[in-house]
Amino acid sequence: MPATQPIPIPGPSLVPQPDDTPAYTFPLPPLDQHFNTAEEGRKAINTFAAPHGWAVTSIRSKATKKGVKKTIRLICDRGHAVKADKNGPGLANDDSPGPAKKRRKTTTLALGCPFKMALRLDLKTDLWGITLEHATHNHPSSHASTHPIHRALELTQRNAEVDNAIQQGHTTSQILTEIREADPETILVPRDIHNRRRKLDQMFLDGCTPLQALLQELPKDVEWVLRHRRLSQGESINPP
Repeated sequence: MPATQPIPIPGPSLVPQPDDTPAYTFPLPPLDQHFNTAEEGRKAINTFAAPHGWAVTSIRSKATKKGVKKTIRLICDRGHAVKADKNGPGLANDDSPGPAKKRRKTTTLALGCPFKMALRLDLKTDLWGITLEHATHNHPSSHASTHPIHRALELTQRNAEVDNAIQQGHTTSQILTEIREADPETILVPRDIHNRRRKLDQMFLDGCTPLQALLQELPKDVEWVLRHRRLSQGESINPP
């Protein structure tokens, strides 16, 4: 009996459009799947999409009269509308005279991509299914590391590992090096470690100032002696 041949997965293809607008199609997850929750469905779609160079994000939901969510709209993570910069690059945000304020450079994912899907709840089975509403994208596929959604999913899976390294005082560079040595396929970038470090700091402070948070961490069953001295005029707190 001949061996079963694997079914090839089609790659991205360029679909000609009458108005010369580029339109790309990427492999899609099976549309006959069903999920217990909408979040489970969204994760399954993105898990499938990651190696194919695309991702989806939710934009809005629709509920029944009783308040039960029945539809979750999904768009390509490049699907948000492109917003024009009224001030132009590097210009001040106000009308005050003087030199233009230097602005932090940021990267936007907004390309107005028309790709749309939806997760819909079957009220009879209480299961969520996938509906394809617009199959084409207006951009080529890109590596999973360029999609924050995919990186966030991996970071969630590595939270314990990353948190432990941060608490041990490892730098962002050291943490990434350790992760890449253990898993060359990781898609994490320095920004992800910075963001996790900031979140841990916020959790530690819990609305307090750094000094207040430190005082809360000190044992309450011992006496503490505070030693300090006033700096003389012109004296540096960190002398060379």
